[in-house]
Amino acid sequence: MEGMDGATATIDSVKDTIVYMIDLIPTTGSELITNHKWATEEELTAK
Repeated sequence: MEGMDGATATIDSVKDTIVYMIDLIPTTGSELITNHKWATEEELTAK
């Protein structure tokens, strides 16, 4: 992501599970964001 070059992070925990990359349109009406987040099965719901 823009502005993150050289940033550091600490991994707090790890989970052995299936993850998905998602595309989304923000509720603010902004443009489509592709491959935004790794979502776990628990975070997804059917519409």
